[in-house]
Amino acid sequence: LDEDHKVDVIIYATGFDMIASNNAFDVTGLGGKHLAEEQGITPKAFLGITHHLAPNFFILLGPGTGLGHGSLITMVECMTDYTMDCIRQMINNKAKSMVVKQEKVQKYFMWAQEKHKGMVFGDNKEVSGWYHNSEGVNWTLYPGSITSYWWSTRRCRVEDYCFQF
Repeated sequence: LDEDHKVDVIIYATGFDMIASNNAFDVTGLGGKHLAEEQGITPKAFLGITHHLAPNFFILLGPGTGLGHGSLITMVECMTDYTMDCIRQMINNKAKSMVVKQEKVQKYFMWAQEKHKGMVFGDNKEVSGWYHNSEGVNWTLYPGSITSYWWSTRRCRVEDYCFQF
Protein backbone atom coordinates (compact mmCIF):
# COMPACT_ATOMS: atom_id res chain seq x y z
CA LEU A 1 0.00 0.00 0.00
CA ASP A 2 1.62 3.16 -1.20
CA GLU A 3 -1.33 5.33 -0.24
CA ASP A 4 -1.60 7.74 2.62
CA HIS A 5 -4.67 7.41 4.83
CA LYS A 6 -5.95 10.14 7.11
CA VAL A 7 -6.98 8.72 10.45
CA ASP A 8 -7.95 10.13 13.81
CA VAL A 9 -7.04 7.07 15.86
CA ILE A 10 -4.95 3.96 15.45
CA ILE A 11 -5.81 1.05 17.70
CA TYR A 12 -3.06 -1.47 18.17
CA ALA A 13 -4.65 -4.53 19.75
CA THR A 14 -2.50 -7.51 20.61
CA GLY A 15 -5.18 -9.60 22.30
CA PHE A 16 -5.96 -10.35 25.90
CA ASP A 17 -3.29 -11.32 28.38
CA MET A 18 -5.34 -11.56 31.53
CA ILE A 19 -2.50 -12.79 33.75
CA ALA A 20 -0.27 -9.87 32.71
CA SER A 21 -3.05 -7.36 33.33
CA ASN A 22 -3.81 -8.92 36.73
CA ASN A 23 -0.12 -8.69 37.65
CA ALA A 24 0.47 -5.22 36.22
CA PHE A 25 2.74 -4.40 39.15
CA ASP A 26 4.53 -6.43 41.80
CA VAL A 27 2.65 -6.80 45.09
CA THR A 28 4.71 -8.11 47.99
CA GLY A 29 2.45 -9.37 50.75
CA LEU A 30 2.73 -11.03 54.12
CA GLY A 31 5.89 -13.03 54.68
CA GLY A 32 7.52 -11.35 51.69
CA LYS A 33 5.39 -13.44 49.32
CA HIS A 34 4.72 -12.05 45.86
CA LEU A 35 1.05 -12.31 44.92
CA ALA A 36 1.79 -13.08 41.26
CA GLU A 37 3.97 -16.03 42.25
CA GLU A 38 1.52 -17.29 44.86
CA GLN A 39 -1.46 -17.15 42.52
CA GLY A 40 0.16 -18.51 39.39
CA ILE A 41 -2.22 -18.79 36.43
CA THR A 42 -5.38 -18.71 38.57
CA PRO A 43 -5.58 -15.44 40.51
CA LYS A 44 -8.09 -15.30 43.34
CA ALA A 45 -9.49 -12.56 45.54
CA PHE A 46 -12.40 -12.44 47.97
CA LEU A 47 -15.23 -10.70 46.12
CA GLY A 48 -12.53 -9.87 43.57
CA ILE A 49 -11.36 -7.17 45.99
CA THR A 50 -9.12 -8.50 48.78
CA HIS A 51 -6.46 -11.19 49.20
CA HIS A 52 -5.31 -13.01 52.32
CA LEU A 53 -1.65 -12.14 51.73
CA ALA A 54 -2.20 -8.40 51.27
CA PRO A 55 -3.36 -6.38 54.29
CA ASN A 56 -4.98 -3.01 53.55
CA PHE A 57 -4.89 -3.82 49.83
CA PHE A 58 -8.10 -3.43 47.86
CA ILE A 59 -8.43 -4.19 44.16
CA LEU A 60 -10.88 -2.70 41.68
CA LEU A 61 -11.71 -5.05 38.78
CA GLY A 62 -9.78 -7.88 40.39
CA PRO A 63 -10.05 -11.60 39.68
CA GLY A 64 -13.57 -12.80 38.97
CA THR A 65 -15.17 -9.40 38.52
CA GLY A 66 -15.27 -9.12 34.75
CA LEU A 67 -18.64 -9.31 33.08
CA GLY A 68 -20.05 -11.00 30.04
CA HIS A 69 -23.24 -9.06 30.73
CA GLY A 70 -24.20 -5.78 32.36
CA SER A 71 -22.26 -2.69 33.34
CA LEU A 72 -18.74 -2.71 34.75
CA ILE A 73 -19.46 0.79 36.06
CA THR A 74 -21.96 -0.69 38.51
CA MET A 75 -19.44 -3.35 39.52
CA VAL A 76 -16.76 -0.70 40.18
CA GLU A 77 -19.25 1.30 42.24
CA CYS A 78 -19.94 -1.82 44.34
CA MET A 79 -16.20 -2.46 44.80
CA THR A 80 -15.59 1.16 45.76
CA ASP A 81 -18.44 1.22 48.27
CA TYR A 82 -17.22 -2.06 49.78
CA THR A 83 -13.63 -0.80 50.01
CA MET A 84 -14.79 2.41 51.68
CA ASP A 85 -16.80 0.39 54.21
CA CYS A 86 -13.75 -1.80 54.94
CA ILE A 87 -11.66 1.29 55.62
CA ARG A 88 -14.47 2.73 57.74
CA GLN A 89 -14.56 -0.49 59.80
CA MET A 90 -10.79 -0.36 60.27
CA ILE A 91 -10.97 3.25 61.47
CA ASN A 92 -13.97 2.64 63.72
CA ASN A 93 -12.25 -0.37 65.30
CA LYS A 94 -8.99 1.58 65.67
CA ALA A 95 -7.14 -1.13 63.74
CA LYS A 96 -3.78 -0.63 62.03
CA SER A 97 -4.54 -3.20 59.34
CA MET A 98 -7.02 -5.75 58.13
CA VAL A 99 -6.64 -8.79 55.91
CA VAL A 100 -9.29 -11.17 54.64
CA LYS A 101 -9.17 -14.70 56.01
CA GLN A 102 -7.65 -17.25 53.63
CA GLU A 103 -10.64 -19.57 53.86
CA LYS A 104 -12.89 -16.74 52.63
CA VAL A 105 -10.80 -16.34 49.48
CA GLN A 106 -10.90 -20.07 48.78
CA LYS A 107 -14.60 -20.47 49.61
CA TYR A 108 -15.51 -17.55 47.34
CA PHE A 109 -13.42 -18.98 44.49
CA MET A 110 -15.05 -22.41 44.86
CA TRP A 111 -18.51 -20.78 44.90
CA ALA A 112 -17.70 -18.98 41.64
CA GLN A 113 -16.39 -22.16 39.99
CA GLU A 114 -19.52 -24.06 40.99
CA LYS A 115 -21.75 -21.23 39.79
CA HIS A 116 -19.98 -21.20 36.39
CA LYS A 117 -20.94 -24.83 35.74
CA GLY A 118 -23.50 -25.12 32.97
CA MET A 119 -22.96 -21.52 31.88
CA VAL A 120 -21.48 -20.46 28.56
CA PHE A 121 -18.44 -18.97 30.33
CA GLY A 122 -17.99 -21.97 32.58
CA ASP A 123 -16.45 -25.37 32.10
CA ASN A 124 -17.07 -25.60 28.41
CA LYS A 125 -14.66 -27.98 26.68
CA GLU A 126 -16.20 -27.17 23.29
CA VAL A 127 -15.33 -23.49 23.38
CA SER A 128 -12.25 -21.71 24.70
CA GLY A 129 -12.02 -18.02 25.32
CA TRP A 130 -9.90 -15.26 26.76
CA TYR A 131 -11.60 -15.75 30.12
CA HIS A 132 -10.11 -19.26 30.61
CA ASN A 133 -6.54 -19.90 31.67
CA SER A 134 -4.45 -22.66 30.07
CA GLU A 135 -6.05 -25.21 32.42
CA GLY A 136 -9.57 -24.20 31.38
CA VAL A 137 -10.36 -22.34 34.61
CA ASN A 138 -12.45 -19.19 34.33
CA TRP A 139 -11.00 -16.93 37.01
CA THR A 140 -11.84 -13.71 35.20
CA LEU A 141 -15.64 -13.40 35.05
CA TYR A 142 -18.28 -12.98 37.74
CA PRO A 143 -20.85 -15.77 37.41
CA GLY A 144 -23.83 -14.09 39.06
CA SER A 145 -26.07 -11.15 38.46
CA ILE A 146 -24.98 -7.60 39.16
CA THR A 147 -27.69 -7.48 41.82
CA SER A 148 -26.16 -10.48 43.59
CA TYR A 149 -22.74 -8.80 43.49
CA TRP A 150 -24.22 -5.61 44.91
CA TRP A 151 -25.86 -7.65 47.67
CA SER A 152 -22.55 -9.39 48.50
CA THR A 153 -20.59 -6.13 48.60
CA ARG A 154 -23.11 -3.84 50.28
CA ARG A 155 -21.16 -3.96 53.55
CA CYS A 156 -17.89 -5.21 54.98
CA ARG A 157 -18.44 -8.16 57.30
CA VAL A 158 -15.77 -7.81 59.98
CA GLU A 159 -15.96 -11.54 60.71
CA ASP A 160 -14.43 -12.16 57.25
CA TYR A 161 -11.23 -10.35 58.31
CA CYS A 162 -8.35 -10.50 60.76
CA PHE A 163 -7.47 -7.14 62.30
CA GLN A 164 -4.16 -5.92 63.74
CA PHE A 165 -4.40 -3.34 66.50
